[in-house]
Amino acid sequence: MADCGTKERMKLLIITQKADKNDSVLGFFHAWIAGLAGKFEKVSVICLEQGEHQLPKNVSVYSLGKESGASRLTYLVRFYRHIITLRKEYDCVLVHMNPEYVALGGLVWRALHKRVVLWYAHKSVTPWLHLAEKFAHVVVSASKESFRLPSRKTQFIGHGIDVTLFSPEKRPLGADFRIVSVGRISPVKDYETLIAALALLANERIQFHALIVGGPGQPDNEQYALRLKKIVQDSGLTDAVRFTGPVPHGETVAYYRQASVCVNLSRTGSMDKAVLESMACAVPAITSNEAFVPLLSSHKELLLAVPQDARDLAEKLKRLHAMKLGELQAIGDALRAKVKSSHSLARLLENLTTTLTSRV
Repeated sequence: MADCGTKERMKLLIITQKADKNDSVLGFFHAWIAGLAGKFEKVSVICLEQGEHQLPKNVSVYSLGKESGASRLTYLVRFYRHIITLRKEYDCVLVHMNPEYVALGGLVWRALHKRVVLWYAHKSVTPWLHLAEKFAHVVVSASKESFRLPSRKTQFIGHGIDVTLFSPEKRPLGADFRIVSVGRISPVKDYETLIAALALLANERIQFHALIVGGPGQPDNEQYALRLKKIVQDSGLTDAVRFTGPVPHGETVAYYRQASVCVNLSRTGSMDKAVLESMACAVPAITSNEAFVPLLSSHKELLLAVPQDARDLAEKLKRLHAMKLGELQAIGDALRAKVKSSHSLARLLENLTTTLTSRV
């Protein structure tokens, strides 16, 4: 049985892909690290890649060297060196999203009697995840839909949305109907359906402005991004649809606040954080992801879109377009209240701390 000790003297090791507050995809995790630093005597962070960060004094960051072009073999050597040489600097381990690290470090951590917790929120069930589940003491995820591997070790603790940062700003009466979609440019986000729905609105002379906020997550998505821009051009939507490119995570809140509605058609099968962030800003979010059905509740008919159905999405956007500003705000306020109660960063940090310090 692992023993992390009491909270007062507990030290934590975090393994994550990036420590970079400005990263458009993983910048949110900077706030997780900072928040956990307030609950532990010391936090050591091993990341694959290091960028800009401003963390409390009790946090030390160690990079495996991706930012300097290190090889995969170098990553592996540095990983083992860090988890062994730092062994007296941590009692418990939190691995964020990458089960490979649990699989690689599991035997070492078990031998050192370290409690290991894996955070994983994705529908993919890989061989690495199967192996990681064996070594982890607990696997935590946002929801049942976010973790598809049957396991008695699983705890569902919600997402961690910074509801202080992602907060509402009232839009003026008569403001334009603005549609925003935030996330990496990737086929799994199904931007084709969004653009097709926008073309249907334009054909009906419905006035709107749409922003697609984000950039290709991987180099192999560059061609996909170019293809989307060509679809926009061929659909005659150049004046109505704009691509912003990558935006630092902390700056996306401004785009949510300017929006009338957020659209997220991600096919990941798990709760997409961008949907929760828009709701935290009191902006109604249309999603095709059934993982959000419990959260949408009475607004499901209006906000749950049929996957890959542009006409259904267009009809839902038309209904929102026809609403008065007060009606939109009432829906947004109800959704924000649900995010605050079930998916706030403060709640997540408390749940993680309890899990990491448990003796069971």
